[in-house]
This record gives sequence, C-alpha cells and structure tokens, in this order.
Amino acid sequence: MKDAAKNGILTLEVPATNQAHLYLVAVNMENQTAYSYAMKENLRLEKDALLVLTIDDFRWIEATWQFEDDDYAAHFQSGRIELPSSEYEVMTRIKVRDPFQEGKEASYDTSLIGHYGISSMGDNIDGWLYFDAFLRNRYVGTPNTDHDHWFQPNVDGIQFNLGNKGYYIPPVIQTITVDWK
Repeated sequence: MKDAAKNGILTLEVPATNQAHLYLVAVNMENQTAYSYAMKENLRLEKDALLVLTIDDFRWIEATWQFEDDDYAAHFQSGRIELPSSEYEVMTRIKVRDPFQEGKEASYDTSLIGHYGISSMGDNIDGWLYFDAFLRNRYVGTPNTDHDHWFQPNVDGIQFNLGNKGYYIPPVIQTITVDWK
C-alpha cells in the first residue's frame, strides 16, 4: 500500500482472478479497538488493470457483540460478578458480528474473529458468530475472588496486516472479577 496517508488512496498489487474478496477493518490503534468492518466480494481482477473503489462501494458493518441472554449481561458489563463457590464453571452465550464468514464453518484456525478468555466457538449462520464463554472457578467449594478472567471478543490483527494482536470489539470489557461466594 502506498499513498494512503497522503492522498487517501490504497494501491494493492494482487494477481488476476475472477473472484476476489476484499475485507477491511477500521481500528483505533491507540486503544486497540475495532469499530467497523467493510467488505467488497466477488471482484473480478484483470492482469495489470486498475480497479477504482470508493468508500461507498463497500458494505460497512458495525463491529459489535452482545449477550444472547441477559442473565449475566449487566454483571459482565460492570466487570464484576458474584457466583456460587460450589460451581466449577458458568457459561454464557454471546454473539459477535462477523460478516466475513457468514454461512461458513467456523473454527479458531480460520476465523477472523476470536475471543479472549475460555470459550467454545459456535456457528455463523446469519452474520453473527456465536461463542459459549466460560468463567471457571479454580477453587471449587472455597469462597475466593478471581481477578484474572479475560472476557473480550476481538478481531485478529494479523489477518488485516495490523500486527500480531487482536483488536477489541465493542463493548470493551477485557477482564471480569469473579467473587465465588
């Protein structure tokens, strides 16, 4: 890419193909947060040709996620939750906006979207990638406070040439403190 900062023009050299997909993500590098995704699919790229696209040629989608159910939502968003110390594990289902692999088999190896914390990836049928996210009690049966539970959906920066880190998808929670009572 060249001239992007000066002229707002991105130049990419790519091989000719009858079907290319261009995926973009808008991020704030300072707070490591992703705000929007953009897509332009089924592009025909001819050899040595110039294809001009404007911002309006892309389908823009807000980067966001939400709880599937509201049982724990307010507690997670506050960053603190109280749970019974007799429980080994508590699960909540979340869905993360993922237009990139809609209707495709989801896996941690191929997905552009991930989740910091303990989770199990579900399907992406309708442009929402589902995760079962878990909080695990290291001291079952003993009241304790755990400050180290990561809980944050993210976009894989490597897949967008943004370096070896993830970018938080809003709302940003990062970690949860769990009071196992």
